[in-house]
Amino acid sequence: MREMLIVFQRDFLAHVNTRAFIIGTVLVPILIWAMLFLPTAIGSGSSRTLALVNEAPPSVGAAFTRAITVAPRTDWDNRYSIQRDSGSFESRRAALNQRILAGEIDGYVVIPADVLAGAKILYRARSVSSPKVIQELQLAAQRAVQTQRLSESGVAQAAIDILWQRVDVDSVRVTEQGEKPGSAVSGFLFAYLIAFLIYILVIMYGASILRSVFEEKTNRIAEIVVSSVPAGRFLTGKILGVGAVAMLQVAIWAAVVAVLLGLPALSSRMSEETLSLLSIDVGIVAALLLFFVMGFFLYAAMFAALGAAVTSEQEAQSLQGLLFLPIIVPLMFLGAIINDPSGRAAYLLSLIPFTSPVAMPMRLATSPVPAAELLTAGLALAATLAAVTWAAGKIYRIGILSTGKRPSLAELYRWVRAS
Repeated sequence: MREMLIVFQRDFLAHVNTRAFIIGTVLVPILIWAMLFLPTAIGSGSSRTLALVNEAPPSVGAAFTRAITVAPRTDWDNRYSIQRDSGSFESRRAALNQRILAGEIDGYVVIPADVLAGAKILYRARSVSSPKVIQELQLAAQRAVQTQRLSESGVAQAAIDILWQRVDVDSVRVTEQGEKPGSAVSGFLFAYLIAFLIYILVIMYGASILRSVFEEKTNRIAEIVVSSVPAGRFLTGKILGVGAVAMLQVAIWAAVVAVLLGLPALSSRMSEETLSLLSIDVGIVAALLLFFVMGFFLYAAMFAALGAAVTSEQEAQSLQGLLFLPIIVPLMFLGAIINDPSGRAAYLLSLIPFTSPVAMPMRLATSPVPAAELLTAGLALAATLAAVTWAAGKIYRIGILSTGKRPSLAELYRWVRAS
């Protein structure tokens, strides 16, 4: 135990007293702040100037302009300025194309004369790669055409305006502590931040453990150390030391967030829903920390075993990508987990030990998880952590003393079985 503590202290101080630790501690909160607030501050859309050629009845063009510039557009990303262009499309086509090439307008929209009978509107621009712009133009044209059809059917304009009134959804999460505000966007952001944090820490410190083990193996330092400290204790102390650095960094980030949320200037700009979302139950916080800690140490042991097994830095770089795959898989199913936290994909990924450190926190961030599933996933992760750490110690004991070509899977299996 004393030897393990010595190794723990050595690796902890070695990682804390580095510029990388200071830079990472400062940089990650800035990145999180940028992800949360910069899109709102600078605006996610752009301003577009479009020319409008209306060959349909004048009221259709007026309704289209009103729908895309005046009507409530809280869920639209782009802002539009419409310039009416007189004349037919064929007579104005060359001039409009020239205006686009000259940068006078971003594009133009043509509403054909038979649009009420189902004809398509035309959109021409230098770039038509934005699906959001196409969707917004389609919605505005659809509203204009439907307004004209209702008007020709004898429906009063006041009734038409009532039909187009926006209906919002007041979403509330039902928990054991009562009702709490929540939305799809806030749940998605919170789950994404959790997955992003775990992914970043595994990349930073997993690669650090791999590099540290490989350097000790290359420099023959480990041979000297292992001669007086059992390999398993040495590896455990190293993993615990690096893990303590990661926990310290997370604690600093949490303290910074708590201080910022306590500032009136910042908290006043955050919605009540967002603030309530950050007030997580103690039980969920404990579960999140447990899965994060066990998941981190699981991957740390895997990276340490890889560092002991490889014989060159090129091999380490090419193989470490395989260890990241289980973390990437839950990110690939992020939409499925958020949209259906109790679905098959979310259920399976949260039970598999190599994906549960990311998938289970994502489920907990969006929906309550049954206690039986939480306990089963936790026990499976703990058992896998114990097994992988034991196997990593076996590989480490033999791998740090081996040279030559990289061992095969069969040889690694023999290393693990060796006493």
